[in-house]
Amino acid sequence: MTKKEKKKAKLPQIVPEGYFFLLNDSHPFAKDSRYISPVAAGNIKGIVVDIKEDCNL
Repeated sequence: MTKKEKKKAKLPQIVPEGYFFLLNDSHPFAKDSRYISPVAAGNIKGIVVDIKEDCNL
């Protein structure tokens, strides 16, 4: 991975409207972003393991 690719990977990523993300950390389960209260993304730690379309919209 080049320096440019590494820098781009660190930039905040935007989840498109109508989609949600699954966040995984050291817990044995993933957290669904639809159930995390609207807080600044900097306050959430973990790895996004999947982005899915919200079919309930």
